[in-house]
Amino acid sequence: MTPRGTGWRQSVREPGPDRMRPSLARAAQAKPSFGPEAWQQVSTIRHEGISYGIRSVSAWTFLSAKVVEASCLRPSVNSDEADCSRLIVMLSQPDARVMIGPHGRRRPVPTHDTPHQMTVAAPGARQWGFFDHPSGPLRWLVLQFDVANLGRQLGEGYEPSDFRPRYMFHDPALLHIARQYEAACEGGKQPETLRDDMLALALLQNLARIERPHEDRPRGLSPAERRLIIEYMRARLTENIRLSELCNLVQLSPFHFCRAFKVSLGVSPHIWQIRERVRVAQVLLQERESTLADVALAVGFYDQAHFTRYFRNIVGLPPGRWLRARRV
Repeated sequence: MTPRGTGWRQSVREPGPDRMRPSLARAAQAKPSFGPEAWQQVSTIRHEGISYGIRSVSAWTFLSAKVVEASCLRPSVNSDEADCSRLIVMLSQPDARVMIGPHGRRRPVPTHDTPHQMTVAAPGARQWGFFDHPSGPLRWLVLQFDVANLGRQLGEGYEPSDFRPRYMFHDPALLHIARQYEAACEGGKQPETLRDDMLALALLQNLARIERPHEDRPRGLSPAERRLIIEYMRARLTENIRLSELCNLVQLSPFHFCRAFKVSLGVSPHIWQIRERVRVAQVLLQERESTLADVALAVGFYDQAHFTRYFRNIVGLPPGRWLRARRV
């Protein structure tokens, strides 16, 4: 079943006469497919001196990410719309003027230059984008999501009306989230349920924070809640648990649970899970004559490479070197 929110229509025309060019999307139909097997797909669209390279990544049913690269030989105006909510983030624009605004003006003009400019677009909203003589490829990220459905999946009651359209603004927290989706598109990261849930939640939270910046001071988990959560996560350490499972244990929304968890344990649930897997792996490496691949699977990692990457990040050495150092 194809979820709502994956439609993507794009058309391009050059400045000058009011004559719209054929639709790029109808020529390419670059709809993201969903599921772990479709985490990295690449397509290229070319139109009269403008080449679009689209890399798409999807983590779950109601969210997809695309990194778009465009090479422009002349100034051009592009118009696009979609039947879902979108966050558009410029990742790179070498020596180029890039202007984005709502449909209705011939060429949107910014009030100031904004690095890594962002646009929040509502479902069905139409945007204009103007690109002027870049010295290198333009690069941007498009996150497409169904606010209501994604909010329900994560246990938060967000609606499209919570996010008014905004053009050419900048938010460091959203840029950090965008970089993580960019890395997933480019690196083909393995989907991790808890990490993916938290990244989508962070996206919604930070979009909402733009409109509702005031937040109450977060409280931590009670000792009983903390004990319950830790016991549950340790008992299911090798499984891909969902954020909603943890929230249900203590009857908190994902937003309040993640804040309370970090106050109590100092890190996010996903980081705690990874650190605990690495801790157990260290014990197994010293107690058993097992291969790194076997230990990786035994503690819940996808494969040895997945295990090694996280082990090195946390311990500072790859597991093989760490084990040899312990045996000296």
